[in-house]
Amino acid sequence: MLVLIIGSVSAMVGNVRYPGVFTWQYVDTVGWMAAFFDQLICLAVTFVVFVAAALFSGSERIRYWKLVGSIMMARAPIVILPFLNFNGWLLEASEQMVDLNIEGNDLPEFIASILLVLVSIVLIVFMVWTLSLLFNAYRSSARLTGVGSLISFILAMIISLIISGILIPDSYF
Repeated sequence: MLVLIIGSVSAMVGNVRYPGVFTWQYVDTVGWMAAFFDQLICLAVTFVVFVAAALFSGSERIRYWKLVGSIMMARAPIVILPFLNFNGWLLEASEQMVDLNIEGNDLPEFIASILLVLVSIVLIVFMVWTLSLLFNAYRSSARLTGVGSLISFILAMIISLIISGILIPDSYF
């Protein structure tokens, strides 16, 4: 529950929505309830798809509660990241850099460019960290080993991203 609450607050502060288990999307404004529902939908979809993938991969005994808790704990790095977009700074800096490159103009000031690159590196590291935590959660909860666990995890992630992207509406109210 703590991860859901932190995720809801960070979504409000960073103006993001969570359309997937390890993804976020910048928006103009978002309420904490919308972010809360986004996370609940992602959790439910990921859980169902992971269980189906584990059963399809031959898992006989799945620890369901461990899987739910592990998925939420694996999302902890991702729900912290929107705090980096305080007052839309990260989104605005990224859009300016893209616009300047498209127009063929010089990059923005050196310090802003370096700061944006460093934040981008942190984003990539946190995404990789989240994916590795999700894989370990899936593998240990489903008691799977070998290459089959990796292949079923990758397929389950793709399917859960597609389904949660379809199920999460642009607006709840």
